[in-house]
Amino acid sequence: MKQWNNKRILFISLAAILLLSTSLGIIFELYELFIIPLLVLGTFLVILDYKIIYYLLIFSIPLSIEINLPGGFSIDLISEPLMIVLTAVYFIDIIAARKFDTKFLLHPFIFLVILQLIWLLIPVLFSTSWFVSVKYLLSKIWYITAFVLLTGQIIQSREDIKKIFWWFYAGLLIAIVQTSVRHAFEGFSFDTINNFTVPFFKNHVNYSITIALFLPFVWYFRGLYKKKSFQYTLLSFSRYFFIFAIIFSYTRASWIALIFAFCSYFMIHHLLTQKVLLLSGIVIIVAIAYLLNENKYLDYSPKYEKTVSHRKFEKKLEATYTMEDISGMERIYRWVASYHMFLDRPVTGTGPNTFYPEYKKYTVSSFATYVSDNPEKSTTHNNYLLILTEQGMVGLLLFVMWIIIVLTRGTKIYHASLQSSPLLTPPKRGRTGHPLTTPRGKGAGKVPPSGGFRGAWDLGGASAAIAMAALLSFIIIIIHLFLADFMKVDKVASIFFISAVILAKLDLWLDAERREFIEIDSHLSAF
Repeated sequence: MKQWNNKRILFISLAAILLLSTSLGIIFELYELFIIPLLVLGTFLVILDYKIIYYLLIFSIPLSIEINLPGGFSIDLISEPLMIVLTAVYFIDIIAARKFDTKFLLHPFIFLVILQLIWLLIPVLFSTSWFVSVKYLLSKIWYITAFVLLTGQIIQSREDIKKIFWWFYAGLLIAIVQTSVRHAFEGFSFDTINNFTVPFFKNHVNYSITIALFLPFVWYFRGLYKKKSFQYTLLSFSRYFFIFAIIFSYTRASWIALIFAFCSYFMIHHLLTQKVLLLSGIVIIVAIAYLLNENKYLDYSPKYEKTVSHRKFEKKLEATYTMEDISGMERIYRWVASYHMFLDRPVTGTGPNTFYPEYKKYTVSSFATYVSDNPEKSTTHNNYLLILTEQGMVGLLLFVMWIIIVLTRGTKIYHASLQSSPLLTPPKRGRTGHPLTTPRGKGAGKVPPSGGFRGAWDLGGASAAIAMAALLSFIIIIIHLFLADFMKVDKVASIFFISAVILAKLDLWLDAERREFIEIDSHLSAF
């Protein structure tokens, strides 16, 4: 108990120093003070297990604030300094131990992320603005190290996954409560929501996607606890509070993403993932071919004088389907520019972080809107086009391949978890057979009558619940990426990567269980 109290005192002291130094640095514009947290963290890491710093990072993500720095750069405080420290710690630990978890690193979900990072070196070398591209590469390194490589080391059991969940949940709940309370004083009006998402969220879109991507975890993790327990009750209330917050964020993309997530549950549960992905790919290819045929896309240019912003949400919805909403049409303006940029440099792209300084040379004036001067220096509002533009065709193919493999193999992981033996996921009720011994004939894979949408726990175990939560969160982010470039947002990229890592770890555990089962079975057969 004394050791725990000492750790708690050290943890609180560390958090206080971090907040104080970063706050003073912002207030007085003394950016040198940002070095203090790094030095303090380095000292504490000698004393404490780096897991504490990792969990502090997870807690800080929903509460981090984007700060603009001199030279056109920005930093997320306090999450990004923590990522940098953990990156250094990870590589020092690897060098000192001289030991790699090769099974984890070679898992397709992880290997493809590393492959994307390796390919990124090529667009950086051929970048139109080498300096900003190198900065992006460095940030990508500490993002992937913290949320993929280090997370893989941290997660050694389901309990570790639950710890990550609760740390992120705590930070996010604080952010949602303060936003909702302030917004309530304005009657939850549409035209004031952006005023209350700051400082933790840049705008209402970032706010809503962060809640939406975490909702599946809240929904399914409730089933990991006994009914009437504090955790169960808290998460039961939180499900509806999160949905309430999403509704009053007035973000159309998040509403659509949640509808897709609801449908995706049935897609995953009924093993339709491959068919749906194939159909989606055909639809996208046909749509692109139609728009590019004889430059048909030019027929959809907006009417400049009618494409305006709206202060009333009802008018905004009406303008969306009449193609007179300024945010939607401005997206198309930049998508058209992205297409022309890709044609100019299809293999290597223009380089990471170079869309803004380059795209205006490729725009088509007939798609311009009142906000096309782009004072906020935003990019394509479509992450797939951004990758295509800045990293070339190879970069996009690697990213899409990663998504397809995570979804298709993730579906299999979910179903394997449902059928897994009590060694890994003790089910409350339903089938308990092992994947290698369960009958494959009629009736195999049927869901117990008590299943339905109540949660994957009722369908066969905690691992299935975790797998479904990770898959649905992953899908929600995928949908949002069609409408914005959220991979540069720490609140989104972190959970995107962590969801893939969770699925990879579940897969490795299932594989280890199968091997253990085969070994036990062979020993029994010998008798």
